[in-house]
Amino acid sequence: MNNTGGLRRSATEIEVLVSAAFLIAASAATWWISGERRQLSADFTSVPLYDAVAPAPSEVLTGSSCVHCHADISESHASSPHGRTLMRLDSTAQKNLLAGRSRKRPDTAVQFEYQLEGDRLLLKSSATARAREITWLFGSGRHAQTPLLTWLDAAGRTASLEHIVSLYPDGSLDTTLEMEAVTDTLGLPALGNYRSCGETAHCFGCHSTWVPVDNNQIQEQSVVPGVGCLRCHSDAAAHAAAMEQGIDRSVERLNQLSPRESVDRCGECHRRADEMGAPLLPDNPTLARFASVGLVQSRCFLMQPHGADQPGAGQEGRFDCLSCHSPHAAASASWQTHTAVCLKCHQPPAAGQNFACPEASSTADCLECHMPKIRNGNRLQFTDHWIRVR
Repeated sequence: MNNTGGLRRSATEIEVLVSAAFLIAASAATWWISGERRQLSADFTSVPLYDAVAPAPSEVLTGSSCVHCHADISESHASSPHGRTLMRLDSTAQKNLLAGRSRKRPDTAVQFEYQLEGDRLLLKSSATARAREITWLFGSGRHAQTPLLTWLDAAGRTASLEHIVSLYPDGSLDTTLEMEAVTDTLGLPALGNYRSCGETAHCFGCHSTWVPVDNNQIQEQSVVPGVGCLRCHSDAAAHAAAMEQGIDRSVERLNQLSPRESVDRCGECHRRADEMGAPLLPDNPTLARFASVGLVQSRCFLMQPHGADQPGAGQEGRFDCLSCHSPHAAASASWQTHTAVCLKCHQPPAAGQNFACPEASSTADCLECHMPKIRNGNRLQFTDHWIRVR
């Protein structure tokens, strides 16, 4: 099984893809695919959502049919950050990650309390008069998990609030990334960032396999959490159906695309360079959060032997996200693993040229100098994928 996703597509092409995918995968269903990140105005409710009645997810949607032939990959993926990037708070154990805890906003009198009342996890705060239910945790926990509160707005559309407090890997509660400067102490703004209907759909679109929408309302009970097989392998349903009939039909492979298209597939959720605006400056610390943006600025990427824009499988020296990362497992913490990829090119002789590093031996950690970790916010660090001499 190979990681795939949506190409960079026009809005019309997305509508065609969505319709085709669900004629195959689930009759009368809709899958929110965030393959086209439009430059949106402040009115995010203008983002078109697809109306449909949502049936129960099929075996292909949940990935259960994939296990029959891909048991090892399926098992690895289920516990990977991609597989765990969204948690529906169904069980008491899940709700107890927050239940009974409290958090005071630094330098303010705003207090948050997370209380379990019956089977509902409620957020209570001195900033608002009424309690609100927390039903989702966004994020795999590798960096953080952030509560999302959803409701229907005055027009009957799904809206949400990204909470200002997140759960961090050490079990502590602290300020959510990019909300450190929030000063509001009353009302919803004191609780976090409001997300309109379209924004909420984009959030679910990158953290779910399947997001059915009916009349601008996300059918939350039918959302398939986590980035599963069908979210990236858009032709998995056709592949599974063909294989059951004894027809050998492989899924699309990322290494058959150009390196740039391959990175842009990942960038549909991890951000693409063309949606970040200009100019992109290497000393901008926020770019480190978006690995796919930095990677395509790197000389290693731009100067790869067959070119960044030339498709083809099995090319010697090909360089994209999959050169270092498996989408079905957590990123390796071993610098030796990643340095070995660097040394495929950066040691003499390489294509008749000397690309060896003049400052360090071939046994040194390349990442320490060329891909260091950059601090974002008060709690997090991200590896800078803009590979360069600093």
